[in-house]
Amino acid sequence: MTYPPTAVQTVLPVLPIPSLSGRELDWLKGMIVDPNIALSYLETIELHLTLRDLYRHLFPFEFHLSTASRHWEAEQHSEEELEFFDLIHDRLFYLPIDGDESLCAGIPVYSITPDFWYEEYEWDELDVLDKLLLGLSEQANWERVEEAFFTVSLPTPILPSRIDWHLFEQNCEAMPVPLNYFHIAVQIFDRETHNPFIDNRNYQYMDLWTWSVEAIEELTQHYQKAIHLQQKVQVLVDWLTNSPHRIIQVIELWNRSVKPTRSKPSIKIIDSSQLSQNWAVRRN
Repeated sequence: MTYPPTAVQTVLPVLPIPSLSGRELDWLKGMIVDPNIALSYLETIELHLTLRDLYRHLFPFEFHLSTASRHWEAEQHSEEELEFFDLIHDRLFYLPIDGDESLCAGIPVYSITPDFWYEEYEWDELDVLDKLLLGLSEQANWERVEEAFFTVSLPTPILPSRIDWHLFEQNCEAMPVPLNYFHIAVQIFDRETHNPFIDNRNYQYMDLWTWSVEAIEELTQHYQKAIHLQQKVQVLVDWLTNSPHRIIQVIELWNRSVKPTRSKPSIKIIDSSQLSQNWAVRRN
């Protein structure tokens, strides 16, 4: 046997035991590791135990029947854990983790909607509402939107900076279905729904979601709400696709939400004699 064995990683104090030979003392010294490495190793073990307990708690029937290997490598999930993630993905919320992923210390939250601000897209593959929103947000030239609706004479939209967003939401909610869903479509487009499965960019929510029953239940609720919002917007998309001229109603709803124009205060210029008279009146 060579000292120290490469497979052994633990933390042992170096004690001056007289009965040990010099080679055995060297072996013990070689087993000492950095405390940070030891702590990281213990946290990794805790993570694997937590994932196994969650699997057993959330899917007891599947856990009992599972034949997946529980063996895990450094910085990699076991087959059993990947099986657990698949069950979450299929039954609870969007969680596309595969075997190539590194160890997930927290629950990664992936957006289920495209981010037109950062992701590339093909114009011809977009639906009518996506094209309209890109035009209204000035991410696409309005002429391009007009070309997409060449059979319809579109009114000119006001700039986003002139929109009173509170008034916009009120105006939308006062409209009949599905036109009242327009403000939801804008919120999803701007990623301002307060839903992690829509607003999330680059796993910014990961540190907030630890592996626990409570977090998984909360994320499941968020996911259900996100799907419900998407379904509402899809109703609006279908409504516009069936009759493209309805896009005019959407733009008019947008334009009605303009910020009120503040009138400039009128300033009356008076001469010094009148000013003296005014002060005299006030004194009396």
